Amino acid sequence: MTQIRWYGPTIVLLVAVLLALLAGPRLATNIVFAQERAKITLASQSLAQSELLTEFSEAFRNVAEAVRPSVVSIQAYATQPQNSHGQNRPRDLRDFLNPDRTDDLYDRFRYHRPNRGEREEEYDDGPIIVGTGSGWVYDEQGHIITNSHVVTVEMSNGTRMEVDRIEVHFPNGDNREAKIVGLDQDTDIAVLQVDGDHLHPAKIANQPAEQGEIVFAFGSPLQFEFSMSQGIVSAKNRELNIIQRPSRRGLVGGYENFIQTDAAINQGNSGGPLTNLFGEVVGMNTSIATNRFDRGSIGLGFAIPVDMIQDVAEAILTEGRVERGWLGIEYRSLSAEEAETFDYDTKAVVVWNVLKDGPAERGGIQRGDVIMAIDGTPVQVGSHLRKLIAKIKPGSNVRIEVSRAGQKTELQVLLGDKSRDLGFIKSQRSQSTESDDDSAAKLLRKLGLEATQVFTEDIARRFNIEFTPGVLVRKIRTGSPADRQGMEVGQIITHVMGAPINDTSELANALKGHENRSVVRISIINRRGRQDFILLKMR
Repeated sequence: MTQIRWYGPTIVLLVAVLLALLAGPRLATNIVFAQERAKITLASQSLAQSELLTEFSEAFRNVAEAVRPSVVSIQAYATQPQNSHGQNRPRDLRDFLNPDRTDDLYDRFRYHRPNRGEREEEYDDGPIIVGTGSGWVYDEQGHIITNSHVVTVEMSNGTRMEVDRIEVHFPNGDNREAKIVGLDQDTDIAVLQVDGDHLHPAKIANQPAEQGEIVFAFGSPLQFEFSMSQGIVSAKNRELNIIQRPSRRGLVGGYENFIQTDAAINQGNSGGPLTNLFGEVVGMNTSIATNRFDRGSIGLGFAIPVDMIQDVAEAILTEGRVERGWLGIEYRSLSAEEAETFDYDTKAVVVWNVLKDGPAERGGIQRGDVIMAIDGTPVQVGSHLRKLIAKIKPGSNVRIEVSRAGQKTELQVLLGDKSRDLGFIKSQRSQSTESDDDSAAKLLRKLGLEATQVFTEDIARRFNIEFTPGVLVRKIRTGSPADRQGMEVGQIITHVMGAPINDTSELANALKGHENRSVVRISIINRRGRQDFILLKMR
């Protein structure tokens, strides 16, 4: 009996300890859960009662309401797109020849996937979409601002040609045809015009956007019309060296002063407005930086500032074109250390070459001169020099201070007209070097062979294969007959139906000669140097 009384308290104690061990963690969990629930409730109530957040969200909605009616979606059509980078995206030999390239700056939103239901193989001589983009209403006279590259087609010789027809879609459902009033390819700005009234011009900011400012990008990315994204101004005054066009003297650079933003910009946003928090246009979405693996937005978008847009648009509307002064030199920007070799003690712009019979040569500028100032404005970098000269009207006398062998000299130079003196190849379709009546070349494009060139010994060395006369396939339109039959970029066409091929003209004429056949045999050499043949369906 005594023994039982001694064990009794011990058993009770053990049971109590066991219950505490079991109930303790659950009790602690319940306490933590209750604390979390209380925090969530308090945070939700605080958010719901925050007037600041409500006003902030309402401000964003008001920006959308204010801007959206002035934003348009643009579709450009052409009957015979030649080397266009539009709706039917070609596979490009550039990626094949540069397999190690990891980063590339894409200055154009030119690659667009077809709409659902479209069939790329149904390619004929009728108009097809060669470009899609965005724009915005500039004034009540029906003028629309967009990018030049949205309404032009790039030719095989590097020039750009105006498209056949342009459709402008408005958010209210209206569709209107537009005409091109003027283009300035040096800044990638175009002015269009539509007929009709009841337009809502965008409000233009009277102050430039500043770093850190909240901005909104409007447009039709990937054909999702009238979209809006938000970010900040990441940086200003970016020069990317992506605006170039050919002249009789070679490639000539454009004028760049981009706003960098992390607002999401994608293919199709080109030409759309970039606005501030007050719904005022501060720029125009133009380009994105990306890489070969992911060509969507990675937070690096670029927009043309609105003051540049206004200058170009007003010049086009009043003068019909943009006039820019031209000096006629090639130059290099030098560091202070490099400038010392020219007897100059700070950063400088040195004349690297003087173009023959140009304004600079006539004004006495020599190779090796260090340009110190233009009309009293100091110059230290080449981009600043170009912008200063471009703003001066052609035919004006400018005072140019140079340092020559350490001695200061002042020269008077009569500026030329950049577009006229350089002899830019005009973008009008009637002046294209391509023959619209060349039915053989037209057949090549119909089959999907967008670009070809003579296969040379130099290219053979780059491919590391044995040289054989033929034609190198540079671009193939996705979904085309050539694509469906297994032709690939990088193949060399050597024979058509057993007849040797030496250049693109021979290829086009050989295919034209067998146009009535249902199938044509094409002998090729593939990327690994192996001979093969392809049976190409002609219809």
